[in-house]
Amino acid sequence: MGQINVQKKKNVIWLAITSVVASVLFSFLSAPFLRTLSVTVKGRIFWLIGTVLVASLFAIGTQNYLVSETAVYVGATWMTLGAYSELEKRGINWKVSGLFSLVIGLLFALAGYFLVMKNQSSEDVLQRIVEPLRKATTEMYPNFDMTHMKFENFILGMLGGFLASAILVSIIFEPKIARLFNIKRERFVTGLRWLEFRLPDAVIWTVLISVFVLVQNWVELEQLRILAINLLLVFVAPLFFQGVAVVEFLLRISRSGPIMRSITYMIMILQLMPFVVLLGLVDYWADFRRLFRKRTKQLN
Repeated sequence: MGQINVQKKKNVIWLAITSVVASVLFSFLSAPFLRTLSVTVKGRIFWLIGTVLVASLFAIGTQNYLVSETAVYVGATWMTLGAYSELEKRGINWKVSGLFSLVIGLLFALAGYFLVMKNQSSEDVLQRIVEPLRKATTEMYPNFDMTHMKFENFILGMLGGFLASAILVSIIFEPKIARLFNIKRERFVTGLRWLEFRLPDAVIWTVLISVFVLVQNWVELEQLRILAINLLLVFVAPLFFQGVAVVEFLLRISRSGPIMRSITYMIMILQLMPFVVLLGLVDYWADFRRLFRKRTKQLN
């Protein structure tokens, strides 16, 4: 028994080290490691590690903007996933936990950027933040005219989408990380089962209203259009993951092999992301997973 406990502690230590390194190097892709760490160790240990890491990055970044930017992203991700896990452990519904933790992460990010701007030119900071996002958005949506708008207006939406993606990625891959480090997972009754992931009604209707506002091209209501774009930037990621859940459900029902699954995911990510987002939106009405279950029962 003693040897088992020693090995478990070693696994947790390696998980913590990996979480720290992955946070600094891979941004939101570190989310599964952070998620696994947050549900494995006590809350105060998780928050202590995060606080030391982010404070160290901010201290180093006083003379280096890139490190300061990393501190903001790492801290926002850590806050979001930590808050989500804390609420989950208390039996709070995943929808409420997700929304609250997203707000907490956004507030931290905004506070972090405010601190960064105190030490550097605000225009320089915004330019560095916006330029990569501008290029990525232009490449993904070449026909969407945003030339008359300032990308600075969409930082909040982009950060929201970034953090929403972190939550969903962490939930999807957390079981694999737990197996990788040989750590027993703790299951929560109110936890999200990602294959059953469906966005609430309010989110779907918010997306539809936002799209309606954009297609109207109301120039006189520019602030309303900016709000609509920010909302879409936040909710496109969850819609994409709802579409992915539908595809994954179908792959499991059809008992697809690893090669077929790998090819499917490569095509989805590289070529069919807009289609997968649309699939997630249509699933709200079609409920493809229910139809697949019904069809499978009929065949059996």
